[in-house]
Amino acid sequence: MKRAWFWVCLVAFLGRDLPVNADDDLDEEPVPMHVGPVFPLAASPDRPLTLNLEEHGFPPPGPPISLFSPFEVFARTGSSFSSGSGPLDRGLRSMGVGVEGGARSFFYNPSRSAAWTAEVGIEYLYNNVRGGDVFLTRGAFINVFRFQQPTPLRSVSEYTFRELHRTSARLALGREWYFGGDTPDGLRYSFGCDVGGRWGRAHAKMVTVNREIEGLFNFDVVPDLQDGHTGDVLKGVFLAGHTQWFVPCDGYDIVFGGRFEWGKDFFVVADRDDGVSQFKIMFTAGLRY
Repeated sequence: MKRAWFWVCLVAFLGRDLPVNADDDLDEEPVPMHVGPVFPLAASPDRPLTLNLEEHGFPPPGPPISLFSPFEVFARTGSSFSSGSGPLDRGLRSMGVGVEGGARSFFYNPSRSAAWTAEVGIEYLYNNVRGGDVFLTRGAFINVFRFQQPTPLRSVSEYTFRELHRTSARLALGREWYFGGDTPDGLRYSFGCDVGGRWGRAHAKMVTVNREIEGLFNFDVVPDLQDGHTGDVLKGVFLAGHTQWFVPCDGYDIVFGGRFEWGKDFFVVADRDDGVSQFKIMFTAGLRY
């Protein structure tokens, strides 16, 4: 008992991890605890996870850790050309102007030579309409002043369009293939294609070209013709191909390129017409992280 208390006091004094059991062998060396190799999340002994940016560049190879990593933000602008044969297609002038913006996410293959892409964004397209063609006929009641009293009479009005505006959200899925860039700082380029859909609003500004009023007398006072507007929900599909070049920077790439797209938009703002189709030629610029 005295011997045990001696060892307890000696351990407290020296601050060393010595056994306090009198029967323990003091000459025996401690055996280190072995719990096996520790690997990062989503790694394995055959393929450990690494973030060696000097060797692989940024972002590191392998599947993304989330839907938005790696990702690209972009802006596009360009022209559109009508390709349909409907009344509104024929009425659009030869060239429209459009802008787009959004973000893209990438799912690379192990060699990073190709990737599946997902895109979400918004777009706006403007067209000037050739005047003179009657696109819409509407019947309504109009108040004329007869003996200084408002009198409702039935009227039929014919309208042409002055402008067509389309604003929509877009979603696309596609595939890209990468070439060049044997060194991390080398210029690379890609070819790709995608297919998707859009949903939004089509809005047309109208101009009255003719109005007939039933039961109108010569002494009736008719209000001035009022131009108006009409609109409808837009639903569309598109198919596109594109090429891009990448300029490596510190932690991101500068992206620029071109895009060719065909699309069909379904909406009803004109009589006997279900929408328009067009080709779009766009210039793209963005940053890929």
